[in-house]
Amino acid sequence: MEKINEQISRTQKVFSHLRVDGLDLYENHYQYLLDEVESIHDVHIVLLEREEMAAELQLSLNDYLTRAIPVMEQLADSFYQGAKAEDWDSFSNLADGFQWILGALQTLTQYADEEAASYYVDIREKITSILEELMNATEAQDTVTIADMIQYEVVETLVELKQNVHH
Repeated sequence: MEKINEQISRTQKVFSHLRVDGLDLYENHYQYLLDEVESIHDVHIVLLEREEMAAELQLSLNDYLTRAIPVMEQLADSFYQGAKAEDWDSFSNLADGFQWILGALQTLTQYADEEAASYYVDIREKITSILEELMNATEAQDTVTIADMIQYEVVETLVELKQNVHH
């Protein structure tokens, strides 16, 4: 980890991920290194220019949204019909996905140009507000409100984000 910080400060690049024995690790780096220390042969620190990092993250975000939006539309339909246990599991995954989206937007805010950064801050605030409302509906087990929010707020906001993610 000291080597990573040393290289970042020397190059003015940003840390992307570690490549350990050919495996790209984007999270839990330290724990993976501790767990596999006996078998690791090769560790590469992948640093990117700020623009490269933003472009990669925008691409990942676009890919995620392409897959997630149809799933969310189906989830809304399921909640309208009275959510089953597996629908609640999918809803839980939705929350995890939102955490990733919010983190991606936070990072993009740091690396994007001023206009794009302003957009990412605004959309992040909008998503955070939607999540708070969703949590209230979840506590009340109000499946119709949850379905409405997914259909008319979550999906619409994510479609908007997908349309603007490359700006």
